[in-house]
Amino acid sequence: MDNIKLKTSLNRFFEKVRLESFDEYDVKMLLIDIREFIREQTFLREVADSIAHPERNQGICHKAIDSRYARMKMARLGARELAEKKEFDNNADKPESYFSDKILDYINPRKINKTDFDLFVRNSLEDIDESLFIKYYKLKRKEIQNLINNSYQKKNGVYELKASITGRKFQLLEDILKFLRGTITPKGVVTSDALRNDLKNALNRINKLSGFNLSIKEIEKSMECIIVCILALLHDCKFLMYDGTESKAFLSIHGEVVDETTVPITFGDYNLVLMINADNFKFPIITTDINQSAFIDNLVEPDTLHLQPIPWIQTRRDKTNLKLIELSA
Repeated sequence: MDNIKLKTSLNRFFEKVRLESFDEYDVKMLLIDIREFIREQTFLREVADSIAHPERNQGICHKAIDSRYARMKMARLGARELAEKKEFDNNADKPESYFSDKILDYINPRKINKTDFDLFVRNSLEDIDESLFIKYYKLKRKEIQNLINNSYQKKNGVYELKASITGRKFQLLEDILKFLRGTITPKGVVTSDALRNDLKNALNRINKLSGFNLSIKEIEKSMECIIVCILALLHDCKFLMYDGTESKAFLSIHGEVVDETTVPITFGDYNLVLMINADNFKFPIITTDINQSAFIDNLVEPDTLHLQPIPWIQTRRDKTNLKLIELSA
């Protein structure tokens, strides 16, 4: 798109922002317009590319989503294998760590092929919150990354353990690799804050490279509505997993746990969240700080829809207020 067309299209969107009249279709066109300015290797860029070229493959491929699905799949297979061998019945006196070690024993730390290294090491490292590394290992993510990189040498597509990694060095490495394979958190792969930053950075790049004077402050005022439009665009979106499994995203709500001791668990405020169903594994893709009550009218019993598909998946304007409504027939 040349500068004149891009500027005209962006000015049209910004005018709708000022009038509070945009909806998910307008956000879709915005993402198509600015996708080349969105930093690569980000979730928002993959979303924009998929919208611009929906025929390019069967779905969005995202490393962190793929890695989380792979870890959950392998844990299920491992647990199933132990059950079939009656390991749980025959070793009832063993501690939980005995079984978790067996379940996570699908990687040989001395020699790891590239596919497994990407899925279960590199991408898992990026998916897990840094605070957990600090809590359990007193190491930052970068330090963990350096420790792993310095422990292996790549030969013919295989990561081989260096001969110098022995004793306590090997024990620490092995424990970290098991931690990477066995840790799945309820946090989304992406947060609404990350999407906000990606979008603002893209618009700032447009201003810098094209000489435009787009008002980022105007966008910031409507950022919550823009994020909701992105969630609506991604509902029912297909994701292609590493093993060929085709998964789908769905819009939902996520309650903040107030009391874990009650049955059922008591939740407080409910925020919008984008979930994925990958071969019956359900986990959050995008977690937000956007309260559902601002966009969904008359949701009487939100606890019944916690992390479940909701029917309000389409955006419409009620005068100037953006709302999520049930899909039109």
